[in-house]
Amino acid sequence: MLQQIIDVTTSTAKWAEQHRDEVAIPQRRHRHRARHPDHRRNRSAFAVGPITEDIIATQQGVADRFFRLGLIPRQVAIRDIVWRNTQT
Repeated sequence: MLQQIIDVTTSTAKWAEQHRDEVAIPQRRHRHRARHPDHRRNRSAFAVGPITEDIIATQQGVADRFFRLGLIPRQVAIRDIVWRNTQT
C-alpha cells in the first residue's frame, strides 16, 4: 500500500514538472507560477524523496511566517514533526 502511494505521488510530481502552467495559482489579475522558496530560483522542484535539512529549514520559514501573519495559532517546530524512517 505504501509503495502505491509513493508511486502515485511520484507520477503526480513528474506530471506537475511538465505542466507548470496548470499548477500555477491564479491571484487577482496575475498568474503566479510555482516558485522555489529560494526566490533566486524561478521554480520549485516537484519530486518525491527524503526530507532534507534544506526542506526542514524552508518549511520552518513558512511556518514562522504563517504564525507571524496570524494564520496559525501557535508556533510550530517542523523538526519535531518530521517523520523519520527508523527501519534499516
